[in-house]
Amino acid sequence: MPGAAFMDTQNVPHGAVAEVTYYSTALKRFRRMHVYTLPGYESGGGRFPVFYLLHGAFDCDDSWTSVGRASFILDNLIAAGKAKPMVVVMAAGLL
Repeated sequence: MPGAAFMDTQNVPHGAVAEVTYYSTALKRFRRMHVYTLPGYESGGGRFPVFYLLHGAFDCDDSWTSVGRASFILDNLIAAGKAKPMVVVMAAGLL
């Protein structure tokens, strides 16, 4: 059964999702987050807004990409001109 077109893998430029480890001074420990960068981001050439996307209860920082298909949705919306190009940070709750 096909899904919604905005979530499907389409023939559009694709961004990248990186797993990033960082030290949280608030929690005093290392944490993990996933960061979506738009297609062509690596070549430089601009400043982009950052959107912080937090998960719901009992999920984790990779839920948006593994289950929610956030990167595919963003790729499709940006390619269609329905979303501004942006960087998306998907953290594990508190930063």
